[in-house]
Amino acid sequence: MLLGYSFNDTALVSENLTPSHYDIARIKQLIKNQDIHHLKQGQTRQLNLSERDVDIILLTALSFFTKSDQNSRIKSHLKQGRLTINLSFKLPDNQYAQYSNVSVSLKNSSQPLASHLIEIDQLNFGQLSIPGYLLTPIWNFSKQYLQKTDEYKQLSKSLQAIQITQKQVSLIYTADWNSLKQLKQRGQTLLISKNEKYKIQLYQQQLMQIMNQIDIDNKFKYQANVKLSLSEILRPMFQLALRRSSENKNSNEHSLKQFTTAVDENKALLFVIAVYASGKNMDNFIAKPAYRQMPIRSARLKSTLRNRVDLMQHFSISAFLSSAVGDSLAYATGVFKEISDSKGGSGFSFADLAADRAGVEFGTLAIQSEATALFLQQHMSESSNEDDYMPGISHLPEGLSELTFKKRYGTTEDARYKKMQSELNKRILLCQLYNNTE
Repeated sequence: MLLGYSFNDTALVSENLTPSHYDIARIKQLIKNQDIHHLKQGQTRQLNLSERDVDIILLTALSFFTKSDQNSRIKSHLKQGRLTINLSFKLPDNQYAQYSNVSVSLKNSSQPLASHLIEIDQLNFGQLSIPGYLLTPIWNFSKQYLQKTDEYKQLSKSLQAIQITQKQVSLIYTADWNSLKQLKQRGQTLLISKNEKYKIQLYQQQLMQIMNQIDIDNKFKYQANVKLSLSEILRPMFQLALRRSSENKNSNEHSLKQFTTAVDENKALLFVIAVYASGKNMDNFIAKPAYRQMPIRSARLKSTLRNRVDLMQHFSISAFLSSAVGDSLAYATGVFKEISDSKGGSGFSFADLAADRAGVEFGTLAIQSEATALFLQQHMSESSNEDDYMPGISHLPEGLSELTFKKRYGTTEDARYKKMQSELNKRILLCQLYNNTE
């Protein structure tokens, strides 16, 4: 009934938040400044978040629970002692309403002996306002329930104070290694469910089988550092995804191991490919696997895109980010990476950016709807042509230093840079996959 009050044809938050590479740089710097590995046990630190920081963090968190960052809008407002968070969710097509609008106002606690806590001042479902004093019993009951969990006890012990001012939200905390360990373990459970973990393990096993089979096929060639196209991995991976999606569609059984959607399958697949591309250990994300992973027999194999390992990495990680946190955040992350490279890394590369943009389009297509998810599975199950999903990179400037980039393209808001963006968009639209989704 409360959600019904929130339905409206007009969004409370009028515009989607579009993160920029400056936002990604800001969040990265915040994380670097708060790296607890540089703190001693029991040392106190303060984290200050601006209104924009709060928006980006909340948008990222929401994106894990929505299909796309286009489905949710969020905007926070800071006043002295009060933080208001407005949310608008795009509803599926219907004849009644387009959006669900919810807002919550938090304030510094008025209790002298608990000044480090915050309280709910007001909760709104559309035009219906619920004052904070009516919510106090629920708030108190929730805290009593949470106090029974070790994770909440450790977090409460570490978090010393939350202070809301007109300019920022300040979190004062104490470094506690036990709390960090417990929260990390708990976070794996919250972010990756048992159902999702099962799917991830299936695709991880499939990836190991693919790599080992390719290695066996090439072992008599005596070639050092054998390169294989990403397509040689994606095709059998998506064949498995299509098979599982089709089996579920034709099955009436919905057990843990059988119930799935094409979107869910694609998310798990892209996660496995991204972890592989980044060279990380899967156990860091899903804890101890349910069964032993098959080791890759040789380190000779290097997966590539356009015959380059770095483009494969850019594409794969961007595809996963797009499916996990939305296309705008994924794209902003890619631009940030290139800006950072221009300041002392490999230099700004429009070829890398093309791979990022293609990956974002790929990841968006993978989870946009059940129809597009199935289309992607069907197309990639039959295709082994990189041209279908990765644009050409010929004559794209690369290795630009910060000085050279600014001289040629100014900033990311400059018309010269936007012209290059348009060129990348044109190349992406030439890819059959992104131009044939009807």
